[in-house]
Amino acid sequence: QDSFQRERQFIGDVAHELKTPIATLRGGIELALSKSRNKDEYIRSLNETLIDTNRLSSTVNNILDLAWLNAENVGNHLKPINLTAVLRDLQEIAIKLATKKQIKVKFNLGNKVMVEGVEDKIVRALLNIIDNAIKFTPNGGSVSLKLRQTNQKAIIQIKDSGVGITKEELPHIFERFYRGNKSSKTFGSGLGLAITQGIVRLHRGNIAISSIPGKGTTVKISLPLS
Repeated sequence: QDSFQRERQFIGDVAHELKTPIATLRGGIELALSKSRNKDEYIRSLNETLIDTNRLSSTVNNILDLAWLNAENVGNHLKPINLTAVLRDLQEIAIKLATKKQIKVKFNLGNKVMVEGVEDKIVRALLNIIDNAIKFTPNGGSVSLKLRQTNQKAIIQIKDSGVGITKEELPHIFERFYRGNKSSKTFGSGLGLAITQGIVRLHRGNIAISSIPGKGTTVKISLPLS
């Protein structure tokens, strides 16, 4: 019964995520083909089509992650991972994402902190958090990340000076498709945090988020050491 329920939930998620971008993509193509247009109009139409295609690609990646979270025997594929090295790579990505908004990025990483997991999934989970931190931090703000180990756990703390999350929204942020008021003008499926939480839990870890509206958000992730 649990398997059937997960399958129904997954099918519902797929339908929900694909319906709107496909309809938008089809509508844009039909409009472009409805009459002869000049070169600039066709270029504009193709650019809009590319945006919708990128959204579909992002959606498919989310769906694949949801399928992975529901797969059996995920724990059998865990391998030792140098979390410090992973975060060094993500630091470069974070700096690139933050440059356009002149956001200061600061990383404080411990020496060779080792955990067990599936590396690309851990990268996905951490990148979701970093991307959110930069996305919802105003120009000229700051984002910091600290990695330390204590009590046989790796502790990752990501803190931003962004818009924050209200007390009303905070209990819902890990729900699938939930998008709070602050994110209403920012593209996203509402699956990022749900996927991140699922990945962290499958790695026998925990994730907690605290926030003060107008002052920023802090995400704390703990993973067992290898």
